[in-house]
Amino acid sequence: KEFLRPFGTIFQRVENNDIKELVLTCCSYIISHVGDKLKSGWKTILDILGLGAESDKKNIIHYSFSVIFTLR
Repeated sequence: KEFLRPFGTIFQRVENNDIKELVLTCCSYIISHVGDKLKSGWKTILDILGLGAESDKKNIIHYSFSVIFTLR
């Protein structure tokens, strides 16, 4: 959880969409490679994806939902 917290802070504070996409890419990578070991880190990941889904930028919304749909 502590390890992932900076990703959430960056996502909340930055205005640059390229940086937000990079954070979402990192989340996607983390989910696909170590998702079964995340434990309490899931809260931070889901918070980031929720913030992305509430964005006013369509590409961020789309990317967030595409990551969410990989959770199935």
